[in-house]
Amino acid sequence: MKYVSCQNSKPDGKYFKGRICYEEVLIDDNSKSALCWKCTTFIVPPPEEKKSSGYPRGWKFMTEFVDKEGNVYHKGKLQPELFGTLPPSEIKQTNKKRKNKQTMEDKIIIEYSKLTKPNSKKNKGRKL
Repeated sequence: MKYVSCQNSKPDGKYFKGRICYEEVLIDDNSKSALCWKCTTFIVPPPEEKKSSGYPRGWKFMTEFVDKEGNVYHKGKLQPELFGTLPPSEIKQTNKKRKNKQTMEDKIIIEYSKLTKPNSKKNKGRKL
């Protein structure tokens, strides 16, 4: 293992973008040069955002899905021979709110409060 200066710090280098980098990179003995993570972020473009298809989640896994234009999909594959023969699929909106599950800390606090009540049946004769 050895430390090498970033390839971007060499003006005649392949990756030189007009600024000198003073980072050192730890590389294997078989490697000749390296590019630091800072310079890599300047060279690699950011990932593109995913575009939604406009269909509901899981439509590819439905046995039969018909969109608004009348296209019929069977398990995510278009069936052109069934175009316009079926009414559009109804999309059910689910407004499920997850119930707050009690964490272990909440359970401990509840049990402790039961034990510390002065007139508790479990607490008779005990001091906490």
